Amino acid sequence: MRLRDRYGAWGIDTPRAESWRDRAACREADPKLFFPKGGDVTGSPGAETRAYAKGKKICAGCLVRPQCAVYALARDERYGLWGGMTPRQRQRLLNRMKAAG
Repeated sequence: MRLRDRYGAWGIDTPRAESWRDRAACREADPKLFFPKGGDVTGSPGAETRAYAKGKKICAGCLVRPQCAVYALARDERYGLWGGMTPRQRQRLLNRMKAAG
């Protein structure tokens, strides 16, 4: 029987899996850039784009963006900017992947 790791995922917690975080461009950035308040993301047209704009700039230059995206997709992260993708973008990607089989 596999046990859940400290992040709630099944059997993914290894030193290698965590090492990408040490190299993440967002490591020293303000978390609010990646996890804006709910009202900042909804409401007016373009609110989501504006809320995540600064965080996306940091992600754009990050060397571990692919690892970050895989981490979020594997854990079905519903909030925040992960791997340069908003929750809506991640959901669209997951839907396309499921449809492709």
